[in-house]
Amino acid sequence: MITWNRLLAAAALSAGIAGASMLPSYAAGLSFKDVSPEFWGYANIQWAIDNKLVDGYPDGTFKPDREVSQNEFLAMLIRAYEPDDLHPESYKNEPDWALPYLQYGSRKRWDVTWAAPQSPITRGDVARIVANASGKNYSVDDSVQYLLDTGLSDGKTAKTVEGFQKNDTLTRTEAVAFVQRLKSSLKELQSSPADEQKYVVKIPEQPAVNAAIIDQYINLTANTEVYQLPSQFSGAIATIAPQSVQAFEKAGN
Repeated sequence: MITWNRLLAAAALSAGIAGASMLPSYAAGLSFKDVSPEFWGYANIQWAIDNKLVDGYPDGTFKPDREVSQNEFLAMLIRAYEPDDLHPESYKNEPDWALPYLQYGSRKRWDVTWAAPQSPITRGDVARIVANASGKNYSVDDSVQYLLDTGLSDGKTAKTVEGFQKNDTLTRTEAVAFVQRLKSSLKELQSSPADEQKYVVKIPEQPAVNAAIIDQYINLTANTEVYQLPSQFSGAIATIAPQSVQAFEKAGN
């Protein structure tokens, strides 16, 4: 009979995901041939290895840029939390090693697919799952904005929805980085609400301004934006071309 541990070990050989008793890790300083201490995800990979979420390959590599499937990401995410209601022993006779993770995500109402789950997952789909696991049900773009605003991601090329690069596929290094950030800020995995929500960006309240009346001229040397409030988080009113302008301010206004 094929045991649960043997099924997971077989999955680790092909997917590079570690279970509780899988291939030996390289936790002592990361000796992977393709991961140098200068690599941006070195610390993330070290954390994942130490916590037995992933493992290296028999040839001594980690393959940090290898694409990750939905099931692989789910396994990393759920194993990081070791939830009491996963019950992997119930699946010991199942040929699909990922079945408990798929069913767990479905029970939590996460945005997981049962169709072609081994295809590379996109960063946008990951954003939705991470938001789901945080107890949110947002669209892809709203999920991305939520991750950026809460510090769960810094984007890929910029800390914006466009800079997040939602259509790019997820790499092994990016996967463990997402999981580590979520684990450091979220105590336990949450269920997603049944209905999709609209993410509303919370703008910090501006402190009361108690300024003295001023009346002076300012020479603008470049195009200058004017805002409703003394903050770039408020709406822009106009852009003023270089010129001499009269500035004034009243307390409470």
